[in-house]
Amino acid sequence: MTTVTSYPGVYIEELNSLALSVSNSATAVPVFAVNEQNKHINEDTAIRINSWMDYLNLTGEFDNKDKLAVSLRAYFANGGGYCYLIQTKSLEKIIPTLDDVTLLVAAGEEIKTSVDILCQAGKGLFAIFDGSETGSCSQ
Repeated sequence: MTTVTSYPGVYIEELNSLALSVSNSATAVPVFAVNEQNKHINEDTAIRINSWMDYLNLTGEFDNKDKLAVSLRAYFANGGGYCYLIQTKSLEKIIPTLDDVTLLVAAGEEIKTSVDILCQAGKGLFAIFDGSETGSCSQ
């Protein structure tokens, strides 16, 4: 309905609507794929990491050549919540047991086969892949 105004200015019209509360649950819960040579993550286990400090306590020093460490630091520095670390070869086995996971992150690992299996219609999962090492998009 149009409001007829008698003088210029700012008018506020409040509409009756439901008061929606803000949920404090995570909007995306990522799983970062981990190389099987990583001695901190055992096969067939999911390690929950709540903060950058949790990761440093698990692994020790930050290595700027480690794609997983760089990915996690960027994730937490930009406000990321908790996440999981799972060995790449265990993704297909463990992810279906985690109800809160919504995102698969390559973090330097080859996860295409797992993504093809896990990211099916209706599953609520999507993936983030790494860019090309050579700077070229054609492979």
